[in-house]
Amino acid sequence: MKTVYVSDLDGTLFNSEKKITTFTADIINKFIDQGGLFAISTARMAYGCDQKLVALNLNIPCIVMNGACIYSFNEKKYIDVKII
Repeated sequence: MKTVYVSDLDGTLFNSEKKITTFTADIINKFIDQGGLFAISTARMAYGCDQKLVALNLNIPCIVMNGACIYSFNEKKYIDVKII
């Protein structure tokens, strides 16, 4: 069984400038390239996050809008949407 690592953005993955550092992106991408599973979970909408996450080679869907939606950043589409 594989472990999925999930990270929030604000106050966790982003630095004080609301960006992912090159160092952080390199570490996460190396993990993903070696078969690791990494996703984002955020209250933010997918729109806007897509540009902030462009440095990451995300390979599995992520949780956006406080869990109301599952979004694939690499496919640029919603996988699941729950109406609240």
